[in-house]
Amino acid sequence: MTWRSAWFGTVALALLVALSAAAAAEEEKIRLGEFIPESAPQPAPETGFTDADGKPVSFADFKGKPVVVNLWATWCQPCLKEMPSLDRLQSQLADKLAVAAVSEDRAGPDRVGPFVAAMGLRKLKIYLDPKSDVGHAFNVRSEAAARTPPSTAAGLRS
Repeated sequence: MTWRSAWFGTVALALLVALSAAAAAEEEKIRLGEFIPESAPQPAPETGFTDADGKPVSFADFKGKPVVVNLWATWCQPCLKEMPSLDRLQSQLADKLAVAAVSEDRAGPDRVGPFVAAMGLRKLKIYLDPKSDVGHAFNVRSEAAARTPPSTAAGLRS
C-alpha cells in the first residue's frame, strides 16, 4: 500500500465519520411520525359554500377553532377510504377543531346524501360546493390537475 492510498483512505474515513455525526444530529431534530407543518396556519379564504340543507356557510362561521378542510367527491376512490378517518377525527377532536368535508359533486345533495348515509358518517359535517369555489379559493385546482380530490388543508384559522 502506498502513502497516497493510505492518505485517501484516511480522508475517506474521516469524511464518513463527519457525515455520520451530522446525520445523527439531524436525526435528533426530526422524529419518525412527527408532523412538521410546511408553514404557519393561514387565514381561511373568503369564499362561500352550503351545508347539506342548502344554507349558506363561510369559513367565518368556524371562528375560534382550527379548521381541517377536505375537498372530496363521491366518485373519488381515495375519498372512500379517507372519509371514515375524517369522521373519527371529528368525533375524537370535536372540542378542539372543526372538520369541514366539502363535497365537489356537481349533483349536490341528491348524490351526496345517500353516499354519506351508506358510508355511515355520523359526526362529520358535510358541506356542498358543486362549483368548486372552495378549491379555487385554496388554489388547489389548475388546468393540469383539474378535478382531483381529495385535497386537504389543515390548521386554517377561521
